[in-house]
Amino acid sequence: MVGSKRKPGSEKCSEETINKCISSIRKGAMTLYKACKMYGSPMSTIRYRISGRKWFGAFLRRNPGLSLRKPEAVTTASSRVSKEDIRGWFTMTKDWLLENGFFDIMEDPTRIYNGDETSFYLHPKTKEVIARTGSRNVYEVQQAPGKQNVTVMFSFSAAGAVVTPQVILPGKRRRKEVAEGFPSEWAIGLSDCGWMDVDNYRFYTKKVFHPFLVQQAVKFPVVFFVDGHASHKAMEVKSWIGKMDEVEQ
Repeated sequence: MVGSKRKPGSEKCSEETINKCISSIRKGAMTLYKACKMYGSPMSTIRYRISGRKWFGAFLRRNPGLSLRKPEAVTTASSRVSKEDIRGWFTMTKDWLLENGFFDIMEDPTRIYNGDETSFYLHPKTKEVIARTGSRNVYEVQQAPGKQNVTVMFSFSAAGAVVTPQVILPGKRRRKEVAEGFPSEWAIGLSDCGWMDVDNYRFYTKKVFHPFLVQQAVKFPVVFFVDGHASHKAMEVKSWIGKMDEVEQ
């Protein structure tokens, strides 16, 4: 028999050999000692893999309310938001709308909008790589500048309407071959790193968002919820949005 005189774990064995050893034990064809002796696998390694995985599987079966999930990355500020914070925000928003005579807007879902940017990094960070033990320098060649990304501005109404998106590309010149890769009706802007800035947000509200509302015959004024990004709060943007319902098309 192959390996019959080999002491368990006396030689290094491949991952394939270890898997065969574990398979034989799980099928009940061999005991732990006999399988390790035949395949020359370290008993401590095989015992750890079998008992560790068995324990974890049994743990999940004992706790059906638990499952493996991929976590979603959130900012520190978002992770600290409590139920009281959310309720307080709704109360504050309701009070402001009532005080300014705009609460009737909340009864018409076609006049309520929410907008936000989503960024797609051109060079996402690599978590870990395999390198030779003791290597002082482990490099990765960047395919794009580390801080560059593509930003897309999305807005939706409470009634389900989807506003034409805006894409912000990194750079100072709009490349024809890149622009042709997007739907023709999408707006395309530029900034140094592909981030949303005041000029692009003002362009979005003036040349994308407002024409969409007019085309859809939405009654003005409307409520447009966005986050506290600096580009959303710039004075030149606020002054334009405040006059949005006065602009003739």
